[in-house]
Amino acid sequence: MNNYHTHSKYCVHGYEDIKEYVKEAKRLHMEELGFTCHIPLEKTFLESTYYKDIMLNANQYNERIQKGRESRMSYLDIDNYLNDLKEAKEENKDIKILSGFECEYDETNKEYVKEIRNKVDYLSLGLHHVFKDGKLYDYTKRVVVSKDTYREFNYDDFKVYAEAAINGMKSGLFKIFVHPEYFIDGIEEFNDLCVELTKEMVEASIENHVYLEINTSDYFKAARRNRKLNYPRNEFWKVVGMYKDAKVIIGTDAHKPERVGDFQFDSISKIIEEYHLNVSKKLEL
Repeated sequence: MNNYHTHSKYCVHGYEDIKEYVKEAKRLHMEELGFTCHIPLEKTFLESTYYKDIMLNANQYNERIQKGRESRMSYLDIDNYLNDLKEAKEENKDIKILSGFECEYDETNKEYVKEIRNKVDYLSLGLHHVFKDGKLYDYTKRVVVSKDTYREFNYDDFKVYAEAAINGMKSGLFKIFVHPEYFIDGIEEFNDLCVELTKEMVEASIENHVYLEINTSDYFKAARRNRKLNYPRNEFWKVVGMYKDAKVIIGTDAHKPERVGDFQFDSISKIIEEYHLNVSKKLEL
């Protein structure tokens, strides 16, 4: 099994150099390893010119990192990240190293994402932030990202997530939609609206040849934090299983080298078998 969802130290919240992840992948006899550090989304995605200035200023940005206020690389690190990947490819001919980024998508940052896509082998669509009514919503906090405005999400806001996902897949820029059920992270009831939106996203993935990722990282995080598993969600994958042509891939979302091969086969095999999911072992570019 290969892994196409890997984060390194360049993500700030990831750990270790790229070469350490490659070393672990080779130990596990993987044929391919894909890196998908988060792009700096602030170039056009955030309204705040102050925040953009912070991202472009290395000293100020490093101060924010030390205070635990960042989880993405600076623009200044993009070339360093890509150069390290190029070096890893040249030094490891016995494993295929793929360069990539994990990105949000909105019409406001479309040209930026196109620019990034031309630099790497593939992009993964990962929606941690979405736009609604001119404001940026942070799905990791369930709030409006604004200086003074915060409020909880409600079910209707899930439509915004689905719309962004569908538009991203239609753009033709992405090969994988990672942790696609993120919109219901922490939500108890998978209601009729969730079913409807899931169907729309699955159909878009089929039409645009995008893989849906079963993300295994929360098995580790839930056990470590002694909390309920947020994903994979059986209700979501049950809907996916209704579509025989839906392409599925497994990703470990590794932020440490030792998590590269953490596929949680015992747990996810039950989901795959019960819902008859069409799982691919290798990404077709």
